Amino acid sequence: MQLQILRSPFSAMALTSMISTVTLMASLAGCRAAGYEIIDPDRKVERPAGPALPETTSYPPSARLEIVQAGKIIGVTRTGTGLTFRPSVDTVDPDYMGKSPCANPGINSGEYQISIDGRVVSSQRDRGCEPLEVNYSFANIGAQVVTLKVVSADGETASSSQVVRVVNTDPCCSVTEPAIAVTAAPLVAYPDEPVNAQARCLNPEPGNIAWDFGNGKKAAGSTSSTTFSKTGQYVI
Repeated sequence: MQLQILRSPFSAMALTSMISTVTLMASLAGCRAAGYEIIDPDRKVERPAGPALPETTSYPPSARLEIVQAGKIIGVTRTGTGLTFRPSVDTVDPDYMGKSPCANPGINSGEYQISIDGRVVSSQRDRGCEPLEVNYSFANIGAQVVTLKVVSADGETASSSQVVRVVNTDPCCSVTEPAIAVTAAPLVAYPDEPVNAQARCLNPEPGNIAWDFGNGKKAAGSTSSTTFSKTGQYVI
């Protein structure tokens, strides 16, 4: 999982939108039908509403993948079950926050690569604010790795991976490999702002969870928190 530490703060409203992901998830769904300006209708060329920031202030996008079944984020599923791959609401290009009401502002496309099934499926904005999600069902059992790669309106990329266990009998006993679901919030933070991390181990056997935050700090346990003193991108 990758997060960013920024030098300049956003507006209070933008910061709130990064932290309150659960609260805003439903409300953002209603914003997917507007916010893009069509500059060449014949070619369907579009750009996010609002002026682009100068290149010197550009920040790369963030990315976090969610795998959803029947409206719930899951880590274990069965073959042939309908799922949705989607970027989280805090998957954004910071340069476009507050300039587009779309879900995932500034993100133009998402590509999902599935490890054992060996498939690649993609989604992209067409006209308006289409959600960058795809429907999928796994064909093979095992500890599947799904990797999301997003491309921003500026051509910058970010990626995130999620492990999901796919079974076709009892979810507790079919797959021996452990799978772990990791989240961190906020994905975009400021120096010395607490970043809270949480992990859920989807393995029937007892185990330990260890953290390496990429800033020289380590921790253990299902939940932990750290701060970053310098700007940049860090991999947890």
